[in-house]
Amino acid sequence: MRLFFTGLVFFINVTIVFSQEKALEYKIGASILNQSNNGYRIFFGTPKGVYYYNKLAVETSTLPFIKVSPLGGETLMILDKKLAIYDNWNFLMSHENKNNIKDIQVKRILSNKYGDKYFVISVDGSLYETEILKGNIKLIKKELPHFVTDGEWNNNLEKLILSDEYYIYYYNPSTGDVSERVKLSSGITSIKADSKNFEVFVGLTNGQLVIYNQDLTKVKQALQISKSSITGIELDPLDHYAYIGDEDGFVYTLDLLKNRIINSQELHTGSVSVGMIDDLLNTKRYIVTSGNDSKILISEVTNLEPNYKRIVSQMVEERKNQFIKQKNGEKAVDYDNRVTSLSVKNIVEKNTILLVDSLAQLKSSNIYNFAIINDSLSVSLKPFPTVKFKLLKPVDSKEELSIQSIHFSLEKDNTFAVSDLEINSKGGTIRYSADKRKMGVFEQEFSLEMAKKIASKEKEFKNSLSELVNNLRSKGKLNDVELTVEANLKVEKDSLGQDELNLHVVFLSQGIKANIEKETADYKAGKYDIFESVAATTLVDFFVKSTTEKLGEYLLPNTKVTFNLTGSTDKSKINNALPYGNEYGPFKNFPYYFQGQLSGLNLNQEAGITLNSQLGFLRTYSVRNFMENSADVFEGTRKKYVHFSEESDQFGPEYRKIKIEMIIHKIIELKKGLTDVNSLDKNKDKSLSDVDINIPVGNKSDGYALVIGNEDYSSFQPNLSAESNVPYAIRDGETFANYLTQMFGFEKANVEFLRNATYGTMNQAISRLERLMEIDGKDKEIVIYYSGHGMPDEKTKEPYLIPIDISGNNVNQGISLKSLMSRLSAKPHGKITLVIDACFSGLGKVEPISTVKGISVTPVNPELGANMILISSSSGNESSVIDDQNQHGLFTYHLLKRLQESKGDISIDSLFNLIRKDVALSAIKKLNKIQTPSILLGKEIELKFKTLPLFGKK
Repeated sequence: MRLFFTGLVFFINVTIVFSQEKALEYKIGASILNQSNNGYRIFFGTPKGVYYYNKLAVETSTLPFIKVSPLGGETLMILDKKLAIYDNWNFLMSHENKNNIKDIQVKRILSNKYGDKYFVISVDGSLYETEILKGNIKLIKKELPHFVTDGEWNNNLEKLILSDEYYIYYYNPSTGDVSERVKLSSGITSIKADSKNFEVFVGLTNGQLVIYNQDLTKVKQALQISKSSITGIELDPLDHYAYIGDEDGFVYTLDLLKNRIINSQELHTGSVSVGMIDDLLNTKRYIVTSGNDSKILISEVTNLEPNYKRIVSQMVEERKNQFIKQKNGEKAVDYDNRVTSLSVKNIVEKNTILLVDSLAQLKSSNIYNFAIINDSLSVSLKPFPTVKFKLLKPVDSKEELSIQSIHFSLEKDNTFAVSDLEINSKGGTIRYSADKRKMGVFEQEFSLEMAKKIASKEKEFKNSLSELVNNLRSKGKLNDVELTVEANLKVEKDSLGQDELNLHVVFLSQGIKANIEKETADYKAGKYDIFESVAATTLVDFFVKSTTEKLGEYLLPNTKVTFNLTGSTDKSKINNALPYGNEYGPFKNFPYYFQGQLSGLNLNQEAGITLNSQLGFLRTYSVRNFMENSADVFEGTRKKYVHFSEESDQFGPEYRKIKIEMIIHKIIELKKGLTDVNSLDKNKDKSLSDVDINIPVGNKSDGYALVIGNEDYSSFQPNLSAESNVPYAIRDGETFANYLTQMFGFEKANVEFLRNATYGTMNQAISRLERLMEIDGKDKEIVIYYSGHGMPDEKTKEPYLIPIDISGNNVNQGISLKSLMSRLSAKPHGKITLVIDACFSGLGKVEPISTVKGISVTPVNPELGANMILISSSSGNESSVIDDQNQHGLFTYHLLKRLQESKGDISIDSLFNLIRKDVALSAIKKLNKIQTPSILLGKEIELKFKTLPLFGKK
């Protein structure tokens, strides 16, 4: 369906087809027994092996089971009693386990949202979770109280929906929690979660389809689809259709608004599996079906009748937002007179009526039939229902009647009906209305005063940006680049399906057409750092400053803020790999969107940049990095970054863009809660312990330090509760940094302190420290302090520091302590001291951040450089605990206390012996825990640690 809108006239071309149109058919020489796909990456399992379309990809001796990752880059395969990961890009095996799983007979494979976890359902009713460690894949059995016959992942709740014959329930693999089971009338044969509409579809052995609300507490619909078992369910990603396969080889198209089957075809022999291809770029949609035969069908479903309510809502919202915007040169008094509750209501009603009428007229026969029966008049216009109403004035003959105007309503079942009529007659105009509200179908869900205020702020944004751009252009610093800003309020659904009013502000930097030899302010070829582009730097700097000045009142602590960052490139290809400086570390299957599709990005320094998708992504990550380190206005908010990379099919600077879309969620609720939040903050207990004050002043030290306090993990990882945070980690870091600058005389500019550091922030800070060491590190003292979560790699047992945005299930995506020490040792330096208040047993300081329960691995100590010291807060598989009384990590408190008492004039040997005893005694007395600090010394330090102080020179 195509919609074109000009002025107040809609030109609409609608094609309506009520059946699937077969696009492609393949036949292979084996029965297809299971299938899986992500977009056009389609795999089939047969007794001969795994097929990619009709080509044999992997030959097997037994029936394989397959699951394509939601990111599309890999496929988990269970074949010949082994687990394997298949590289969908290069068409080869990338990982394969070394041990058979001969005791497990597989029934189905599931995946979570990003494919970093797979779940296997066995024939005997067990559930397994995959674990991939350095090329080896294994299955871990999950302990469940119920038998498992089928399942599906729910992206909204991040849980598995599982069935047990007649029962359905939720299972949280992160916590092991199981919800109450819901019983159905027949055996469960298929499950599908609808994340868009917050529903769950369940297919039964008796051919019924039961649709539940998301929490399984209410049956919304129960429809009889087939006489045999339902074996496959797929949902249209855009409109109101479900595609259902049954045990007899039939495929059904279900109209969910009309609650009826609009097409059924026998396409296969035996149980049908159904997959979906949503081609966003070409606006095409297909279903992929297979049965127990050797036939593969790909059928186009693009031209099914669209959901008209969706179309009307989108276009009316656009017109309303345009009307509310303040015009150039429009005075405030004129704006207030123009934009009122009544005028906005009129705009909504006018455009709703106009669009609905245009859609209905396309379906109309334009032949009116009148009938007069007693004192009533009926008007029929096919294909719409006949209108019948009582005449207030007599009509002599139906021949005198003609239509003056007609309007339509859009019904819940996606059909149209006549809503308003004006009929010419000799006696005057005959009027009819089915609804006295005059098509007021769209309720105003936002405050007009708020919308006007945002429009006014947008005007201020535009004026400030215009002034800035003109000033730079007058100095020749912003050539051939256009900068724009837009602001809108939108009513949207949160993750639980509840309405929330969100503020969207979009900042855009876009090149304009220029002579090819002319230098512009845009990025040069292959560059991605924002400081390489005057335009990008100007845009981001303007974004930070203007947001601070004009929107700071909405950015209260704990406000949820989403940043959609888009980097666009033109069609120019990368012929030779471009250098990547590793500023943000390596990326392994990092979730991002390329060309609108969820994908996984891989990038490292060795391979460099080879694709425009990587280049566009890096430009967005550079923006993110700048914002994380230079935007204090967002401190305390719950930030989420979503990265988009786009590649145009055209050449030219006008196709290179940087876009920042900031979404401030629940903006009205935040304004209402402003007083309460401030009050809570004032009453919060902020008493200082004895080590936070009276810090002795010492001699100057010459060196550099990186201090990190990672406290808030739950705000950045929705599957974690507040109990998984690390209390007082930020205070640990703040006070430790104060000791470095006051007691040990480090220059403040040489001590970088990170609060709640993400992976990107930590990696960039480490890279910055390395660069400082390369330039000025010789004979300089280097200090690293970290308070937060630590985790071991279960396979290698190597310890990792965990950034706040890295899950405990993905330990090797954190900061390797071994790698960190190796990197620092390779740079010019004097003494390097690392102080770590984190355990590496996986047990956490309060609650573990790993969703795998019971982890307790004794970490392997990393190798030290000759002039390096590593002091850790605990040993082996012990946990590191907190001291609530003194509001610090227990180890950090006693370390600072002994430094305070000695004024730093104490040897490493004496200091460590004291704090080791202090921590051990305090842990037992206060918490009945065992905690023993540990120390590792490099060869040069071992020779003098009995006289050498921890920091500074004696």
